[in-house]
Order: sequence, then C-alpha cells, then structure tokens
Amino acid sequence: MLEKRLEQGATLMEEIDGVLEELEVPKARQKNVAAEGLLTQATDLLQEAQEESLVDPLVLGSLQKLEHYCIAAW
Repeated sequence: MLEKRLEQGATLMEEIDGVLEELEVPKARQKNVAAEGLLTQATDLLQEAQEESLVDPLVLGSLQKLEHYCIAAW
C-alpha cells in the first residue's frame, strides 16, 4: 500500500506540474518546515523503537499524520 501511495503522490505531482506549466506559473516550491518536522519526528520515533513489533504501527501512524497535514494544507 505504501508503494501504491507513493505512485499516487508522484502522479499527482506530475499533474500539478503540468497545470502550473500550462498556466505559465513557476514551479518553485517553498520549503515546508511543518512537513519536514513530521518526517523528522517519524524518523526519531523509528530510531527509538525498542521492539520490532512497533515499526509498522509507527510508520503507518506517522504517514497518516503527514497525509492529514497535507490534506489540511491544501
């Protein structure tokens, strides 16, 4: 499912780039420090996980948090 979501995200970015190009708007993107913070938090949690059984829930929870942030940011 993660691979499918990654493909969906890549497709979405291609579509957005196409629309921006059609509108003749620059593709430059500002750095999103909030999203970076969520990714850093996920990495820290995974590094601190002391049991292998915690990895999947931590990855899924972190990705859901990031997805919900992105949805709210749109």
